[in-house]
Amino acid sequence: MHQYRVTITQLAQEMGVTREYLSMILNGHREPNGIEQRMNNALDSLVEKQNRREV
Repeated sequence: MHQYRVTITQLAQEMGVTREYLSMILNGHREPNGIEQRMNNALDSLVEKQNRREV
């Protein structure tokens, strides 16, 4: 996230979850099924949106 300058709030919004819930996931307090793929998809989407704005 840091490398792509994506905040936890942006990622949570893209995933359709609260910032607090995403924080619990990132800190290992929750491990929902398929979360790694969902996070990767959301991060890819945000990076793609940022790249389009820079062009």
